[in-house]
Amino acid sequence: MDWPNCPDCGAALSAVVDACPECRLLLHGPAADAYLAVAVTLARVEEHRAELVRRRDEALAGMRRAGTALTTAPATDATRARDAVSVGGSVTDSVGGLVAEAGGTRPVADTGPVESDGPIARVRRGRRTGRDLSHRAVQNLLLLLGGLLLSIAAVVFTLVSWQVPTLRALILSVFTLGVLAAPWLLVRRRLVATAETVALIGLVLIPLDGVAIAQIFDSAGPSTDPELNPMWGWSLSAAALAVAWAAYSWAAPLRLPAAVAIVLAQAPLPLAGLALLGGSPSGFSWMAAGLLATAAFDLALWQAARRARAAIEYVTTAVAGALAWVLGTSLTALLAVSEADADHLGSVPLVSPFVVAGLLAAASVIAMWWAGSTRAPAARLLIAACSGLAAIGAVCAVPASVVPVSWQAAVFAVTACLLLAATLKLPVRLRDGLRTGGVLTLAAAASWKAPGVAEVAFAPLSWLADIWRDVTGPASGLLSPAVVPWGDTAATPVVMSAVAAGLALVPRGAPGELWTGPLRRTLCLVFASLAVLTTPVATGMPYEVALAVLVALACALLLGRPRTAPHPGTAPRPDTVPSPSENAPSSPENARPLRADLLTRVG
Repeated sequence: MDWPNCPDCGAALSAVVDACPECRLLLHGPAADAYLAVAVTLARVEEHRAELVRRRDEALAGMRRAGTALTTAPATDATRARDAVSVGGSVTDSVGGLVAEAGGTRPVADTGPVESDGPIARVRRGRRTGRDLSHRAVQNLLLLLGGLLLSIAAVVFTLVSWQVPTLRALILSVFTLGVLAAPWLLVRRRLVATAETVALIGLVLIPLDGVAIAQIFDSAGPSTDPELNPMWGWSLSAAALAVAWAAYSWAAPLRLPAAVAIVLAQAPLPLAGLALLGGSPSGFSWMAAGLLATAAFDLALWQAARRARAAIEYVTTAVAGALAWVLGTSLTALLAVSEADADHLGSVPLVSPFVVAGLLAAASVIAMWWAGSTRAPAARLLIAACSGLAAIGAVCAVPASVVPVSWQAAVFAVTACLLLAATLKLPVRLRDGLRTGGVLTLAAAASWKAPGVAEVAFAPLSWLADIWRDVTGPASGLLSPAVVPWGDTAATPVVMSAVAAGLALVPRGAPGELWTGPLRRTLCLVFASLAVLTTPVATGMPYEVALAVLVALACALLLGRPRTAPHPGTAPRPDTVPSPSENAPSSPENARPLRADLLTRVG
């Protein structure tokens, strides 16, 4: 059977296969037939549901037209009234038919009371108990609420300058309780937007209550230790406010307070990290740890919101968690850079490399957990790439602080190769993102050593100006005499070799993608050649040995060039016997090189 995509991992399948090449899912047999049958049945159910929704919308439009005709018809025009009633009856019949199909009770179309307990009867009884406010009444009520809020603001402004702190705190608390209780009354009158606004005003009044109560205790003199950091008070206050508002959002019949509670929950842990700062720059690691812990907490809330299908909370936790993770990881990266600069300058580092490694490892675990829970492919790719970069930073934090600066690129390149090798054993849904992070690290390491490679590759062109000159000595001193002396180390060929090996570990993409097998083999061959080219200069070999290596490399590239199979439209020579590979059907696999070096055979 023809499967366009794998039902498990979503990989594109270009031809009829027995199993998915990525996840090895078996695509034939009784289980596959049952899966297809269920998929077809679900598609039919979705089509039937769409048809029912369309008929429901048509019935609702008919009900609205009937109601408009009844309200606009003159009381003395009996004919129009009878027509409107007949239209309403027909609409009721159609709605009743739909309800009967859905399993409800079809109401009886008559002018008397409806005794049925179906959904239409409940709607009619609910509309008879009360009537919605008119537009003018809503405008008047909103104006009244606006004036009331202005009055509250004036009263609060007056109470701020009150000379009796206890009475001021009491009145502010009473006003706050009244404002927080008002949304229940407003929701009963279907003024949900106004209730949301009033609840936010109550949120603003809660910190004012705290300030007023704190002034009561401060009026009797300081009761706390003067050496205590005031940031602890801000952190505890933010935590108490977040918990209180979360409880209020759980009890109130509103939607925005829950999202606001999530935003308030972002502050306590970073504020606690600032409290632990203690005037030392190394204390910034506590703030980074607080941000990463907040990101982990947001991840747990995000998963709970997705299970509960709460859209506002889902988006809020995703944005807040991503921002907290980025800030925490960026702060950790800045600490790592400052630590590397301190080692280079011989000064005392701000933070230990082991602390940086631990923070980046925690950031990598959080991002990988998030990527594994994400369903969107693009978002999962981005998050997994960030996780891979953080993992590479965690592994390289300690070794990079030990080796010289010129060797740090080699440390990062080798670690990226290890990550690319580890992706072969990780889940399929995380491989592409982690490979992206590893390839980005390899690109950064290669760019770091690009000036030295360019010098080795192009500086020997100056030898052509005096080709018969008898020169000797180290090749690094003769690249470009008195112009550009060699200033790099033996790390350059190591980086080029690591880049070639890392690219060989990245499998080719699906047909039609940019990353193909020939492109991968070409890049591997280029970086391997650059590694061989820079080895004589980086290791201090004599000038004659450098020339011999260049000649040997050129001969190896010429002799090891791939010999491709004949084109499908080209007839073989009559004096040659076709081999079994030439009789095979033409395909992109048969056009691969038949003889190449070890690097070109990978993949």
